[in-house]
Amino acid sequence: MKNKLTLILLLTLSWSNIHAQQKEIDSLKFELSRAKHDTSRVMIMSFLSASYRYSYQDSAVIYGQRAYALATEIKFIKGAIYALSFQSFAILNTG
Repeated sequence: MKNKLTLILLLTLSWSNIHAQQKEIDSLKFELSRAKHDTSRVMIMSFLSASYRYSYQDSAVIYGQRAYALATEIKFIKGAIYALSFQSFAILNTG
């Protein structure tokens, strides 16, 4: 009985974590569509890369690559560092 309750609790917590993560991703995508400044776009894409790093590594890498490309184009060093960092976490998680 104790094992079943523990399993139910773990499943409930993991579902709420996934649901909360999806809300964060949706919010970041909305902000990306509204961002006017390139530096803001770089940071939002970097954060999207970070948000996807455990669930969808391919999306995390793509957002990281886009953020890095834009950051280097506008010479935004801090943004390039964030983009490469989060992209590398996603690549590390894929093995």
